[in-house]
Amino acid sequence: MLKNTTDLLNLAEEGCFAIGAFNVYNMEGAMSVIEAAEEEGLPAMIQIHRASMSIGGKILADLCLTAATESTVPVSVHLDHGEDSDDIERALSYGIRSIMIDGSKLGYEENAYFTKAWSRTVHNLGGFVEGELGRLSGTEDNLTTYHYESKLTDPDEAAEFVCRSEIDALAVCVGNVHGEYSRPPSLDFERLREIQQAVPIPLVLHGVSGLPDNLVAESIDLGVRKLNVNTEIRQAYIKALRDKISMGDIELTDIMNAALLSMREVIRAKIRQFAGR
Repeated sequence: MLKNTTDLLNLAEEGCFAIGAFNVYNMEGAMSVIEAAEEEGLPAMIQIHRASMSIGGKILADLCLTAATESTVPVSVHLDHGEDSDDIERALSYGIRSIMIDGSKLGYEENAYFTKAWSRTVHNLGGFVEGELGRLSGTEDNLTTYHYESKLTDPDEAAEFVCRSEIDALAVCVGNVHGEYSRPPSLDFERLREIQQAVPIPLVLHGVSGLPDNLVAESIDLGVRKLNVNTEIRQAYIKALRDKISMGDIELTDIMNAALLSMREVIRAKIRQFAGR
């Protein structure tokens, strides 16, 4: 069943767990999220990154919205990293009502202004808004933020930003990165604790692929209610393709099914982990 992301995060808050938000690029990706969530009987989020939406357009959005609507468990469809007005307008025109307004590349004042303006538009449509304060380093969908461009989230700024921007959830940077970690990951939990105490809304952690279980569990304990996963799903998809082709199997339906099953197992494991199972 297609649900508002607010409903999903309320469930997570009540149960002290986190919702897995999984980036998809095609039919197999959307199906893998739905099947994994249904098998576990738990809610999930389908995410469409702005880069993949620029290619898949309304067809990809319609596919994801239909998959969520037909699901037997609560599922929302979310725009990931809407960095400019065109991204956000496009997603809203496609019927997506859960939007990440990503002004993290802007200065603080510009970010607050940009995010607030779009928050009001999305809320007027009955939608949900995720904002970001701080900036993650790393690469996602061929878009790279270098380490020197990254910025940790300031707890005092976070409190003011949430109030000014009128967002429903806040994505934070506490040492997490997009893509693969080049060294053993380490999260600043004292900073995360201060942010949790400073803001009255759910927190979001991007760059969860590759994080050890204990870091994920502590993040959830400190108020993170949405966890984004992309890299591990992409790796599972590509490995399944390569394995099939290397075996000489070029039947497309076999390749599609292998990719779906491979992604589904990764997603199912994440959903279980985020629910504390």
